[in-house]
Amino acid sequence: MTEQHQLEDARDKLCHHLVAREDLEHPFPEPAPVVLSFIVRLSDRLFYMTPGAGWDHEEAWRPNRPSKFEDAKATAMAEDPGFDCLTGEFEAGWDNLAGLFQAFYPERYQQSGGAINWRYFRGSASHGFQIRHKLFETHQSYSQRESRKKWQGEQKEELQLRVEDWPVQDPKAREELLRLRHTHVLRPIPARDVAHSPILPTEYKSKLQGAVVRLELTLAHWAIPGKGDFFNADVEDIEILVPSPSSLTTLSPSRKRVAKADDSDDDYPSPVKRRKVKEEPK
Repeated sequence: MTEQHQLEDARDKLCHHLVAREDLEHPFPEPAPVVLSFIVRLSDRLFYMTPGAGWDHEEAWRPNRPSKFEDAKATAMAEDPGFDCLTGEFEAGWDNLAGLFQAFYPERYQQSGGAINWRYFRGSASHGFQIRHKLFETHQSYSQRESRKKWQGEQKEELQLRVEDWPVQDPKAREELLRLRHTHVLRPIPARDVAHSPILPTEYKSKLQGAVVRLELTLAHWAIPGKGDFFNADVEDIEILVPSPSSLTTLSPSRKRVAKADDSDDDYPSPVKRRKVKEEPK
C-alpha cells in the first residue's frame, strides 16, 4: 500500500466517540471523555516527548516549569502532515479545536494556554497545537482510571515497566525515580509503530519526531489561580502511518541497543506486554 493510500485509509477511519446514555448509568460519577482523532505530523520543533520530558531540575524554580519530576509532561507539537490527499483537513481539525475552546469560554478563550497558545501564537493553524502525556500517576489515581477502562471494555496493549527502570539520563531525575517508585505508577506513551508494535521509551525521539501519525486525544480544562485557563490535549493513542526520516536511516550498533537505559546499564529489563481483558460489571 502506498503512503497516499495508507493515509486515505486512515483518514476514512477517523472518528470520535460520543457519550451514550449507558455511559451515564455506570457507577462512576462522570461519563467517558470524548476522543478526538487527527492525522498529523509530530513536529521537529519543541519536541519533548521523551523519557525525560524536558525536565531540568536547575530550572524547576521558574513559574511555568514543573518543580517535581512527577509533574513533568511529555509534549510535542502536532502540525499539518503536508500531503496533497489531506489538504485542508488539518486546518479543519484545528478550527474544530479552537471552536470547542471558544464555545466553552467565549469571552476568555483567547487568553488561554495549553493545546493552543493564544497568548504567543495568536491562534493559527500554521503553528499547530500541543499534545501531552502524563508519565507518572499516583497509585490511587491509576486504580480509579483502570477501573473505569475495565467497565468501558477497553482493550489495549501496553508496555509495563517499573518506575525505577525508566531510562532517564539526568542524575537528578534518576534520584526522583527512586523516590517515586513507592508512590507512583509509570505510564509509558501509548505509541505504536507501523507494525503495530509498542514503541520503546528509548525509541520515542527517533521514531516519533517527524513522523506522520494517527492521533487520538481527549481535552481537559484547568483553571489555575494566578495563571489563567488551560485547555490540554491529552494523548490516548499514537499510531505511526509514515515513519520519521530519522528512523529510516541506518543505525550504528550502539544505537541498536534500544532496550538499554544507557550503554553502561546491562541490567535494564526488557519491557513486558500486557493485554487488558474486558470484564463485565458485576
